Amino acid sequence: MTDKQEKHFYFPLWNRACRANAWRMQKGRLELAENPPEPANTVISQARRLAEQEHRAVTLVDLRHATHVVACGRNCSHNVLRNRELTRWRWLARLLIDPDDLDAMNHWLHPELDEQEAMEAKIERVPEAYVRQICVDRFGVDNWRSLNPQDQRALIIILNNRSERFQRPFSTPKEKHEQLV
Repeated sequence: MTDKQEKHFYFPLWNRACRANAWRMQKGRLELAENPPEPANTVISQARRLAEQEHRAVTLVDLRHATHVVACGRNCSHNVLRNRELTRWRWLARLLIDPDDLDAMNHWLHPELDEQEAMEAKIERVPEAYVRQICVDRFGVDNWRSLNPQDQRALIIILNNRSERFQRPFSTPKEKHEQLV
């Protein structure tokens, strides 16, 4: 995670989650709300387990690390979260902020949506006519959205292998002539 991601994304989202759940340290002790909604209850339970392992009271750091365990399945620093784990953590943080956030709930319950959205974003970066022609040649369809996820992954591999021509600006024949002269 970069410093900018940490400063402008991770900690602001974490602070909003703490405020939304009234989690704060008061006189050296963590104050927690009574009967928190899910997923806050799961996070608190996990934080208690983490603190018990070290024979001490729960702190905000335990809560933060508990979100990593709940979202990613491992207790780690936020600096070592991988992109997919960070995305999963983001959906959990949004649910902690607003348990009724339908978009966050949908992504939390269906993690495959994140992969699908990432594939769509990669394909949409390439000119549509080029993608359409590859789809017709390779898959026999002219709309890449009608491809199943496995074929969309294959399309992304093809586009990545041919991406060199899209990483530099196109030059017109006139510009090429001027470069030669």
